[in-house]
Amino acid sequence: GFGSLSTDEFTDVTLTGTSTFTSGSIIGGTGSNLFVTGTLDYFGTAIDISLNNAGTVNVGDSQTLELEHDGTHSGVFNLDIMATPTFTDGTHNFETGASVTGGDSTMTIQAAGNSLILNFNAAVTFEPRFLFFDGTVAGAGDLTAGGGFLWGGGALAGTGKLILPAATPVTVSPLFGDLYWAGRTL
Repeated sequence: GFGSLSTDEFTDVTLTGTSTFTSGSIIGGTGSNLFVTGTLDYFGTAIDISLNNAGTVNVGDSQTLELEHDGTHSGVFNLDIMATPTFTDGTHNFETGASVTGGDSTMTIQAAGNSLILNFNAAVTFEPRFLFFDGTVAGAGDLTAGGGFLWGGGALAGTGKLILPAATPVTVSPLFGDLYWAGRTL
């Protein structure tokens, strides 16, 4: 395992096998990338470089994983109880194979940041509750929000569908800014 990682010396780090990040933040230089092709057990606070998940990222109990830069995701984000991945900035491309699991109703996916784009290029399922506060949901892929959906700001765009299974709790209220319906089918 490893704790805080802060350097301007590296540009790309690839984690294969199983790695455990125990505390603090992962901070890299401009243009730095963290590639996960194995398993990352995450118990930190922020990843201040581009995260590209093609494996499994396990977010521990009551942890917040803050993603502050671009990323491409074809792997699994597996959330423990009260875990919160927060996409705050950049363009995040969700590709075939991407999913967010851990359907406890107290878990959330928070998308916040006016320059944030969540681009769904393939069908993706979010089991936990999805809180969408700002930015843009885009792309041709369908997004299934199985644990609930709160739309409090931002734009629902693209040609894909937002799928809300029967009995899924839904709240639509401009809590954090204007709501823009820009093509996505509900």
